[in-house]
Amino acid sequence: MSTYRERRLERASRLREWAEKRAARSTGNFARAHNLIKDIPLGQPILVGHHSERRHRRVLERSDAAMRRGLEDQQKGAAMASRADTIERAAERAIYRDDVDAIDRLQAKIAALEAERINMKLANLIVRKRGIDAATKAARLAALLQWPPALAAKLLEPDFCGRVGFADYQLQNIGGTIRRERKRLAELLAATTPSGAAVVDAAAASPLARAGLTITATMTTPAKAWKQPRPVWNVSGNLAHWRPALERLGGSWYRGVVSFFEDPTADILEAVTTAESTAVSQ
Repeated sequence: MSTYRERRLERASRLREWAEKRAARSTGNFARAHNLIKDIPLGQPILVGHHSERRHRRVLERSDAAMRRGLEDQQKGAAMASRADTIERAAERAIYRDDVDAIDRLQAKIAALEAERINMKLANLIVRKRGIDAATKAARLAALLQWPPALAAKLLEPDFCGRVGFADYQLQNIGGTIRRERKRLAELLAATTPSGAAVVDAAAASPLARAGLTITATMTTPAKAWKQPRPVWNVSGNLAHWRPALERLGGSWYRGVVSFFEDPTADILEAVTTAESTAVSQ
């Protein structure tokens, strides 16, 4: 099964193929529009009442239609190429859940963000420090942030609200990004680190509770307005152990849960009961 990154890049490749086809059609339509009128002298008016009037009008209409089709193909081809560029740029910097190196890249990204936040706080200390002239502050800021001196000096200039240095909202934004990436990392670590425990609470009354699993029935929220919501069953809980088995039952991993488009309760109960019986026999 292909990864999400591979599917996105395949989508970009298809868009480029369609864009090339549109470009070829556009060139052909422009050439057709030109060829239709190339034998008509430049500036030649339609001779109303002359035997050539109908033919002249028909040729102009066909040429105009070909030109319009060429413009439409040109615009659609450019839009497809732009979408392909956007997908490829996003894929270059994105970290997808099923990337082989997703955990390592997330850890590196979080470390880089935390270092950046520390430098922002240190920069604010330099900006607010008294008894130091602006040139010295700019030099220290440039050395700390690895910025050109002219850019570092701009941190000493008040913004439209009179703030200098990094604003509070900038520190809050990077803090929010760090929290989101830490949550993603925790989910990946939980999903890829087997717990070795199929049963987490042997005293629980139901098999699902003993396995530490919860099934939540809900409805999808389509991104497209014209799509209809559909029922979906999300399984959460002890996925560190049960995720492989749930995926073999037809579930799909999505944002920290395993989702099913048909009620998986009976199949999961059977799998949990089988696991318990196997554990007892051993």
